[in-house]
Amino acid sequence: MNKIQAFVLILAAVVVIAGGIVLQTGNAQAGTCPSGGGCGCGTFWAPVVCGGNCRYLNMCKASCAGWVWSQCRDAGGN
Repeated sequence: MNKIQAFVLILAAVVVIAGGIVLQTGNAQAGTCPSGGGCGCGTFWAPVVCGGNCRYLNMCKASCAGWVWSQCRDAGGN
């Protein structure tokens, strides 16, 4: 086995392992959060996190998804 074949084999193994890890992590958080689109909100950057894990671009989008201020916190650009 030459060096190129060994490299390709190792690379394939890393891809398979990474894919297995991704599959075991479950759904992305965004899939479990209500959508905040379709309300005519601007795209200004003032991120908020609502309900502990749901991130929105701004409070307007979070409100469209059904959240209120008391359920959200400023994400501080993180």
